[in-house]
Amino acid sequence: MQQYLDMLQEVFVWGDEIEGRNGTTRELFGLQNQYDLASGFPLITTKEMNTKSILGELIAFIRGYHKIKDFQSLGCNVWNANANSSYWLDCSFMQQLKKDNPKAADGELGRIYGVQWRNWTNAAGENTDQLLEMIEGIKKDPYGRRHIVVSYNPGELNYMCLPSCHAFFQVNITKAGKLNLKMYQRSADMFLGVPYNIASYAFLMLILCHQTGYIPGNFIHTFGSTHIYKNHYEQVEEQLIRMPYALPQVSIDPDLSPNCALEDYKPEHFIIKNYSHEPAIKATMNV
Repeated sequence: MQQYLDMLQEVFVWGDEIEGRNGTTRELFGLQNQYDLASGFPLITTKEMNTKSILGELIAFIRGYHKIKDFQSLGCNVWNANANSSYWLDCSFMQQLKKDNPKAADGELGRIYGVQWRNWTNAAGENTDQLLEMIEGIKKDPYGRRHIVVSYNPGELNYMCLPSCHAFFQVNITKAGKLNLKMYQRSADMFLGVPYNIASYAFLMLILCHQTGYIPGNFIHTFGSTHIYKNHYEQVEEQLIRMPYALPQVSIDPDLSPNCALEDYKPEHFIIKNYSHEPAIKATMNV
């Protein structure tokens, strides 16, 4: 994971210090990293990562969840602050929902990632299961150039407690039978969010490979705004003096059928081996 550490240092040293929506950051624009899963699973080792939370969130996305209780039931609490932010609770969508159906408004996250992945709605009210269509498309036309899932839906940004940061991803199959995935992230919190995002999409690659029979290849991570929040500066300095360990290995339970439904995946189906790491570094998430 030296690629991540090098980028973290680049943003920390050379980033422009700007005032944004939620405070001061150091920011660079248009960076990119690449991780070959054949070299190990890209899980940060210079601090302990909460894999239960990462997997819980990913499974919630895959199931199309949009209620905070469903994320919490899978061990993921990273959406709690967004669900209770004044920005979200005071927006016109939530105010109307509270008026029409107070019970439905309780713990609502809106049309976030999983809803877009599994239930994209067009102007005619027709629904598209983008994730399932991607998997079927890979099986039928592996070298197609339309294996894309979009999370950033401009028509529904006001119906999300957080407009999608990882905006879309595309899958490519090579002649050697490897599955590559490229994700574009419009907004990237380098200290807290990015390590989480890297692991999440690498786990997603394993699921896509499990479903389609291909071998995990490269995860290519492309960024728009890449930033470090001022209240994370001390934590970044601490992380940058630590030395990384060898990467762990991750596989999916061999007893889980490749023909299983997407909803059948559970966090416990992922087997993580040899994950050595430094202690966790606590920091406050900026909402």
